[in-house]
Amino acid sequence: MEITTEWLLLREFLLDDWRAVLAYQQDARYWEYYPWSACTESDAKNSSNGSRTSRPSHQGAGLN
Repeated sequence: MEITTEWLLLREFLLDDWRAVLAYQQDARYWEYYPWSACTESDAKNSSNGSRTSRPSHQGAGLN
């Protein structure tokens, strides 16, 4: 699924998105809202892959 507006593109993760996942998860601003441990390259690759194959267990899952 893809949603596009003039300013925004929302789409599912692609396997090649792991570099972007790694970059935002290593940003200090990210840690203000997400308490889990630092992201490694391996974590980012798994996250990008897992996001394509799994869905949240319930509405709001992952939100603090």
